[in-house]
Parts: sequence; C-alpha cells; structure tokens
Amino acid sequence: MSAISASAVNGADSVKRVDTVNLVHYNRAQSMSSVDRLKALGIGGVSPTLKYTKEELADYIIRNKHLLDNPGTNQAGGKEDDSGLAAQIGKLTQAVVDMQNQQTANFTKFTESQKEIQDKIQTIKEENKQLKTSVNNLTGIVASQQRYLESLDSKERAKNLIVFGVPEAGDPGNLLRNVFSKLDCEDETEDFTFSRCGKTRNDGGNRPLLVSVKDGKSRNVVLSKSKDADMASIGEEFKDIRIKKDVSPGVRKEWKRLGAVFDEEKRKPENAEKNVEFDKQQRQVTVDGAIIDRFMPHF
Repeated sequence: MSAISASAVNGADSVKRVDTVNLVHYNRAQSMSSVDRLKALGIGGVSPTLKYTKEELADYIIRNKHLLDNPGTNQAGGKEDDSGLAAQIGKLTQAVVDMQNQQTANFTKFTESQKEIQDKIQTIKEENKQLKTSVNNLTGIVASQQRYLESLDSKERAKNLIVFGVPEAGDPGNLLRNVFSKLDCEDETEDFTFSRCGKTRNDGGNRPLLVSVKDGKSRNVVLSKSKDADMASIGEEFKDIRIKKDVSPGVRKEWKRLGAVFDEEKRKPENAEKNVEFDKQQRQVTVDGAIIDRFMPHF
C-alpha cells in the first residue's frame, strides 16, 4: 500500500505541507492506467490519509511524474537497482535445480544399488540350486560307497555267526556243538571255529562268540533254523542263546538305531491309526508310506 507522511507548519493565511511519498508496489502501478494511478494518489479530493489543496496536488504530480509514467525509477529519475533481487532469485532457482539433480542422482544410485542387490540374490539362488544338486549327487555317491563297503565287509563276514548268551564259564565249544545238533545243522557246522569278542566285562556279563563255519551257505542254514526255533524248548541251558549274522559294528549300531526309531514311531499317539513299517529290505522306517528315517551306516 502507498504510505504518505507529512509535517505541517502553521502559517497566518494558509497551511503549507512538505510531504514525502513512497510508492512500494511498482509492479501494480505499472499495470494501471494514468487515471488509475492518479486515483491511487488521492485525486478527486480523497487521499488514504491526508487532504490536499489543488495547488499542492498539482505540485506533487509535477514533481513525481516520472513515478507515474515510468514505474521502477527512483525520485532522482534513475532506475531502481533490481540486480540484488534478481541475483537472489537466480541463486534460489539454481539451488532448486541442484536439489532436483541431486535427487535424480540419488534415485539413479538407489536404482542401480537395488539392481545390484537383485543380481546378487539371483546369483545366490543359482549357486544354492547348484549346491543342492551337488549335495544330492554326493548323497547318492556316499550311499553307493557305503553299500560297496558293506558288500566288501559282508564278504569278509559271509561265513560268520555271532552267538549271544553263551556263559563265560564252562566249555563254549561243547555248548555250541549241542546247540547245532539240536538245530539239526551238524553238517553245516562240522568244522566250525569260535572266539570271544571284546574284553572281559567288569559287570560279569557274557561276551558274544564269533563263530565261523565252512561257507556262507552253511551260515544261512544255521540262521534260518535258529530263527524258527524256540531255544528254551530245546533245553533250559539254551534259553538265553541267540544266533545272529555277523555285521560290522557300524552296521549293527545303525540297525539298532533304526529299530529304536521304529519303536518310537509306533508309540506316538498320532500314529495310532497309521501304518508304521520297518522295511528291512529297503532299510527304512515309514509312516503311511512316508519315509521317516533310513539306514545310513558309518564305517
């Protein structure tokens, strides 16, 4: 808004005023017609703050004509210095441009970083897939090697029997001959040999006997007949006798472990109405056909 300040000095016949007029809104004045500019100054007898005589108003118009006709000039008739404002606007504009450029650069960097992360994740997925394939292949190889080692070990043990329950005291050879006789397999055990397994037990328990017969066929005959026989019915002295196939400690331990898994699955309440099997041919424990555990010996 235009602001008019005046200091008045009282005289005898008239009042003289000395005023200073500041027009701040030059842009608004520039868009006005000459008549509107005069009205803004109070022509017509109405001023925003003071009353003027015709003589005073005419004098004001003459002295400030350059402001009405050429907004943007000072009272001395020179152009107002807008370079400072222009410079500030230029700096502000450049700051906005720089900020936009920085945001664009940051977004580009973020996008590149995201792409790099996605590429690394994809690489890890591919490597993981290859690793799983390699593990599966190695698992198959290990299982195959275990079978091979077991077959070699089985050949070494093909004619061996492990007999449990033979007392440490007395003549083990004589007791064995009586057992084989009762089982009706004297021909298969005609020239058997035996030895105790392991060290003497501190608890006084009976160590098993390792018995070797003439060949694998003879061993299988003894195993078959002992499996079907009720040793207690053969004789009281034979009630604790059990005859098993000779296997490596690792295989024996694994069979024992797998048997324990089978027993545990049978006892679970949730398996009460399910089919729990211990498939010794496939060497695995299953529940309704789903494999729970499998035979994995360690030599």
